[in-house]
Amino acid sequence: MIKNRNYSIDYLRILATFLVIVNHTNTTIFINNPLSKTSVLSISYFFISKIAVGLFFVISGATLLPKNESLKTTYKKRVLPMVFTLILCSFVYYNFLPTKTQPFSIFTFVISIIQDPTHIFLWYLYTYIVLMLALPFLRKISHNLSDKEYIVLILLFIIFGSLIPIIDTVLNFSISHFFNLGFFQMYIGFFFIGDFMFNRVAKKFYSLKGVLISLIIFISTIVVSTYITIRDYKILGEYYLKLDNAASFFVTTGIICIVYIAIVINKYYQPSDSIKKFISWVSSLTFGIYLTHIFVINRFYFLNTKLSQHLNPLISVVIFEVFVFFFCVCIVHIYKLIYRHLKELDGLHFSGQIN
Repeated sequence: MIKNRNYSIDYLRILATFLVIVNHTNTTIFINNPLSKTSVLSISYFFISKIAVGLFFVISGATLLPKNESLKTTYKKRVLPMVFTLILCSFVYYNFLPTKTQPFSIFTFVISIIQDPTHIFLWYLYTYIVLMLALPFLRKISHNLSDKEYIVLILLFIIFGSLIPIIDTVLNFSISHFFNLGFFQMYIGFFFIGDFMFNRVAKKFYSLKGVLISLIIFISTIVVSTYITIRDYKILGEYYLKLDNAASFFVTTGIICIVYIAIVINKYYQPSDSIKKFISWVSSLTFGIYLTHIFVINRFYFLNTKLSQHLNPLISVVIFEVFVFFFCVCIVHIYKLIYRHLKELDGLHFSGQIN
């Protein structure tokens, strides 16, 4: 077992990956159905899932910003593998999803990647590639800020990248678009939040009392988001998900709360070695789970349809989401075993041990 491993990172990776699956399966419960107790719970579940993407960026900021890497090393180690991953995943989803209707064309494929993701969930890879291109310069900023300056920077990100955009949405109070400074995108802000919370904040700040406060705040963000969505439904007669934004103020606040809770859990709870091994193993598979989950959802969604005929739709979709998660775990684990075996064979071949 790796000594001094920060298991709060693993907890957040696993949670974020599962919530991505929730985000891509849960909306069918309420989006085309009248208001009910089930739909209200489903809406709340939906807004819980919105913290997923922000958590990924927080984790990246916590693990990557403290490193010292040259521009060349960063681009070779971080950017090129992600570009390759984007091309490979785009090719798979372009050709093998059930929605595919036209024969493959290399020209059309290349143009489609440039113009739009071949599947909407791949937008994350586009954004991540840009952030990796900016990473060496973001490091220069983070490494040279005092703690007080860092707090001010994060507050500016929250104000311009998260709070101002939602004021018009919630309060119908228009703020000039000239306040929209491009640098203060909340996805960059999540990077800095992750670095600050994991690497700058003193451990004594993380307490059990703070967990209670964080839980209350997090639940409040979900309640408010659900209330606004239901209010709009009653006015408009349909679900107008204007708070469906992974960088909204409510989501940003919720992300900070969940990160705080994860850090406290890691501080006070020490699982057994076997549980640690299991957590780190599942955590190592999460990126692969993210890349494969849409394919699994599309291929096996009929299971959820059948389950919902016998169970409450919300219960059936939760069961289906757990199934998708662990099915993806199996797929990714098998792939890694095969890949590792092929590399070992390749190494034996080149060392002359296989003729």
